[in-house]
Amino acid sequence: MAFIEKQSKGGKEYYYLTKTVRHGSRFRKVRVLLSDRHLSGKKLASLAKKKEPELWKKSKADNFWHFSFKAPAQANNEKWVIWERPSNLYLVQIPAEACIALKSRNFDVNWGRTHLFFRNNMVKAAWDKKRMILAGISVVNSLMDKAVFERKMEEWSRLNAELHSQYAKLECIGFEPLSDKEFIEIFRKFHTAFQEWWNFSQVAELISVASENILLDVVPKSAFAAITSPSKKSYTTIEEEKLLGIALKIKMNKRAHSLFSKDISSIKKGLGRLNEINSMLKAHTKEYFWQQNGYINTEPLAVDYFIAQIKEILADNTDILSLIRKNKDRIKSINSEKKKILETLSFGPQYKKLVSLLDFFCIFQDDRKAISLNGNHYLGLLLKEVSRRTGISRALLSWSSPHEIPAILKGGFDISGLRKRMDHCAMIIDDSGTEILTGNKSRIEERKLFSGKGSQKITEFEGIRAQGGKATGKVLKVLDPRKSGNFKAGSILVTTMTSPDFAPLMKKAAAIVTDEGGITSHASIVSRELGIPCVIGTKIATETLESGDIIEVNANHGIVKIIKRKNANG
Repeated sequence: MAFIEKQSKGGKEYYYLTKTVRHGSRFRKVRVLLSDRHLSGKKLASLAKKKEPELWKKSKADNFWHFSFKAPAQANNEKWVIWERPSNLYLVQIPAEACIALKSRNFDVNWGRTHLFFRNNMVKAAWDKKRMILAGISVVNSLMDKAVFERKMEEWSRLNAELHSQYAKLECIGFEPLSDKEFIEIFRKFHTAFQEWWNFSQVAELISVASENILLDVVPKSAFAAITSPSKKSYTTIEEEKLLGIALKIKMNKRAHSLFSKDISSIKKGLGRLNEINSMLKAHTKEYFWQQNGYINTEPLAVDYFIAQIKEILADNTDILSLIRKNKDRIKSINSEKKKILETLSFGPQYKKLVSLLDFFCIFQDDRKAISLNGNHYLGLLLKEVSRRTGISRALLSWSSPHEIPAILKGGFDISGLRKRMDHCAMIIDDSGTEILTGNKSRIEERKLFSGKGSQKITEFEGIRAQGGKATGKVLKVLDPRKSGNFKAGSILVTTMTSPDFAPLMKKAAAIVTDEGGITSHASIVSRELGIPCVIGTKIATETLESGDIIEVNANHGIVKIIKRKNANG
């Protein structure tokens, strides 16, 4: 609220219209001059009224917008933010600890107490949703300041450079000749760089959950998907276009096209006579070998995988140039639609800036995923070497913490505890540190958190974003398209993977979710052509979902959330 402020300077009196603006945890006064001489209260009040628009513009020009710290009503129906994935403890601990260590990156907040429960190579993590929204609003308010935003992005660039430097070093090091002491030092340096990088990176979800909840109050549901769609290509689309470029090169070369009609073994033998194409495939494999990694698998992709993708493109007689053009047109269309919606919505400039910030961090989150999957590959390489040195299987070591690796190498760690973790364990992380529970203690903690209500059931899972967007609807699981006469328009198609005979169903679907498939799979290509949200490669969609379940597909982030089970009580 603005007020009239009197100041004395050099024997003169000055009157200002003043507003105290909160920005995160800081306060600042923004002023406009009313008069440099004494005036009556009535005249000052009249001047103040005229100067209010100028004061408002000045406060906004300085980027001192502030969103309320009250959690929006949309959050009140859900206690927890849930994250479920195939995972082991070794690969997930670093990003999990970063949810708390985020505070050390000068954001002044973190996700709050972090709970992770492991069972059957799956992890279920939970955070208090209201706490996350409030923390996210604090971060959003901070980053609305252009100077703060630019300073944070400089730090992000530095952390990226350091982590990629570690990747390069690991590529050049032969582990076998190293002593255990030398290897431990290499492990610690990589662990530190990856942890520091994650400690910053985990800001993205806070911004996403807070921004989306703020915007839900001012953006119509019909416009929400368009407003929150990323305005730039995802890493999967970029990889797809590069692979399509190689496929186009092959298609235009009769000799190469003929070779790619053969089996993969014959293709690999024949590539030696196609130097340019062979070099392109090798470079592509080197750049994207990590693409199928996650929090349980870190095996690199071989060239065979990409050859198979190209064979599929050529066999389907895909119009490659048209597909590349459609990808470009799709981004233009998204940006054009966003611009039109923002022009028609009657909300303040702070909300438009928030949409821009959310868009930036949606792209940030996608880039982060690519870098982190690459990092998981190197964590896997290091674990493989620990297994070689100790004789302990990688499967068992994957239930160790990265903090425990030096002790394991020195022989000072009781590995019987790792076997207990494989069955069931809980990891609790807060400001005081990390605690790992096993046996009854971990089960009791899980029951306590979820009040014993179906904590073992999956409520959310992840795949790869093939086509962005969001949709909520009823699942219709189809394994054989010939037996899909009851498929209704607006249903969400769930299947193992699609093929050309699925096309009529795909045109009716509100979204598509598959178990398998890469970014050049049939589902990926067709969903982009149709502009339908699509998440591929979930591995568990057909096992987890049943026809009639209601789900939310957030293809922007490759996440599928179960809203209501068909057979749920009530």
